[in-house]
Amino acid sequence: MSKVSVETLLFLDLSYNSLTDFDDFLLVLPWSKLQYMKLDSNIIRGSLPVPPLSIVFYCISNNFLKGEIPQLLCNLNFLSILDFSYNNMSGGIPVCLSNFNKSLLVLKVRSNQLEGPIPNGWASGNRLKVIDLSKNKLQEKIPKWLMEYKILEYLDLGNNHIRDALPSWLGSLPEFNILGLSSNAFYDRMENPKLNLIVFPKLRIIRSFSQQIQWNLVLGDYDYSMTITHKGMEMNYPKIIRTLAAIDFSGNRFDGEIPESIRKLKELHLLNFSNNNLVGGIPVAIAKLTNLESSDLFQNKVVGRIPMELSTQLTFLSILNVSHNCLTGLIPGGGQFETFQSSSFDGNLGLCGKPLLKECNSNSGSLPPPSSTSSEEFGLNWKVVLLGYGCEFLFRVVIGHVV
Repeated sequence: MSKVSVETLLFLDLSYNSLTDFDDFLLVLPWSKLQYMKLDSNIIRGSLPVPPLSIVFYCISNNFLKGEIPQLLCNLNFLSILDFSYNNMSGGIPVCLSNFNKSLLVLKVRSNQLEGPIPNGWASGNRLKVIDLSKNKLQEKIPKWLMEYKILEYLDLGNNHIRDALPSWLGSLPEFNILGLSSNAFYDRMENPKLNLIVFPKLRIIRSFSQQIQWNLVLGDYDYSMTITHKGMEMNYPKIIRTLAAIDFSGNRFDGEIPESIRKLKELHLLNFSNNNLVGGIPVAIAKLTNLESSDLFQNKVVGRIPMELSTQLTFLSILNVSHNCLTGLIPGGGQFETFQSSSFDGNLGLCGKPLLKECNSNSGSLPPPSSTSSEEFGLNWKVVLLGYGCEFLFRVVIGHVV
């Protein structure tokens, strides 16, 4: 391969083959004018090959690469897209990647074995729009230098070992669309007044995205498909409209009550607070989310009755999981609640009525009164809602780069 059109080759796409190595393997690939190289979804082993200095687009995801990120990679001053996700790369993230501050738009290293902190000292004023560091072993806190990334649209840190409070300064990023934090050790109270600072004029929050790229060299579009994880099962969404919006704070250490002000998230489709330490009741305000399709409160400490309004007003609700909480009283009937299995309500000793086998007595069978909460002060005023963990959807990042 290294002898093919060494002086003239500009574009190389050998993705979705069974390549295992390079003939006459060189540490630095020799095609001096190569700008576009796509080697994803092969069985290439060994160290990460370093493309020539001319490279602009480099994707070698879904292979069997191992070892540390080579320092020579930091010399690629024209690189705009770097993706070596779904490999077995180890070691830390080199500080020298800050050399890309004038060229790099997409950095995607998901599903490797990278460890240590996200390095400080990365230069400000860069052009990064997408940073995906999810599914590694990164530690410590979200670095504050990210607040300087004024055109950043996507940040996914999910499935690492990061321990931090939810930073309020993330709301200062004017173009922020996607934030993935789940399956770390993030902590805060849901009604914490400081979260009022997080305005996020364009934000949706997700866990991660699977790497399915449709790269248009002229328009600079970058497409992603996403996967929703619900109750331990993954559902693939190969193409989802941009208006899909969700909250997913699952798998962290958030506590406090679900705020009444959640009713302001009119475009919410997916809501996932599972595996946290939430208390209080299920607010009637959730019934105002008339576009809601999936709601997951699994494994919390939520108490009280399930509001009847959820069965009468949430006509699109197709997935519900309130199992393993402390709920009591009659399960509402009618509407979408007629379609839910008993597993949606398991682990609540005080619940009764269909689809559970436990019948209600005269007291527990009465209609649940509207629930209330003192969490209104949370003031959730996000305008374009949040999209969360385990919910992967298609979105387009207009990179605006013309090779």
